[in-house]
Amino acid sequence: VSVYHAKLFDRQPEAFAAACEALDGERIAGSFIGYAIELIDGLRVLVQLWHGDDEFPPRLRCLWDENTNRYLRYETTWFATALLMQRIKENMP
Repeated sequence: VSVYHAKLFDRQPEAFAAACEALDGERIAGSFIGYAIELIDGLRVLVQLWHGDDEFPPRLRCLWDENTNRYLRYETTWFATALLMQRIKENMP
């Protein structure tokens, strides 16, 4: 996941959360802001945003299920992640 998206979402955490909810994301614990978003039928991606501060930059992680490779090729997950980031960005108010 790009540093650009981490910084953008960190500057607008409420808009990031609203965009994830617009994509029918389910709020999850364990990060500053985290959502499980269904990418395709039954295959969910966990998107976690960690807030940056003076010592650490913001961090954005996409966590895939261990069975993802049964549905998508490894390379395809990178394209799917980029598409998901674009969809989140487009849905930010």
